[in-house]
Amino acid sequence: MIRKSIAIICFLSGLSAIPTGAQVMRIDSSRSSILRDKEGNIMISEYIHISGTFEARVELLQNQKIGYFNMVINFTPGEAERFWPMYNEYVHKKEELRNRGKKLLQQFSSPITTETVSDNEIKALVDLYMMVCEKERQLQTEYYRKFLTILPAKKVALVYKAEDDFQAYLLRTLSGRK
Repeated sequence: MIRKSIAIICFLSGLSAIPTGAQVMRIDSSRSSILRDKEGNIMISEYIHISGTFEARVELLQNQKIGYFNMVINFTPGEAERFWPMYNEYVHKKEELRNRGKKLLQQFSSPITTETVSDNEIKALVDLYMMVCEKERQLQTEYYRKFLTILPAKKVALVYKAEDDFQAYLLRTLSGRK
């Protein structure tokens, strides 16, 4: 209960103070998935079938992500305090670009659009999509440089590894694979 309270307080305040290697939250579930730290200790278990509101689910995932990042990257308190606001800003901007890209993909892949719009108009939509992809790449480069101002290169590399591992964990969990 204390860890859950700490995780919620940290999430709401934008800070990161979950102890390294700690299990972030435990939820009653009929399925279980496991993430392990470097020493093989269980980090997150029993995840799917979360009851409650969408916001509660998002909050749970955020807390798990924060805990996993803290475990893998082992931030100092000063690093965590500076990293999380910057990282949250990066994720928000990246999500905005991805949403724009998804809308463009839907436009030029829709049967109605492809039947009623000329090749030149479709080309213009695809060009816009490619521009959004390029902006996302530029954003990644920009924040890579920003992360290097507060973290050593090894920890910045671990940020990208933790992102990829956590996303893979979520996909496995949501698909029912272990």
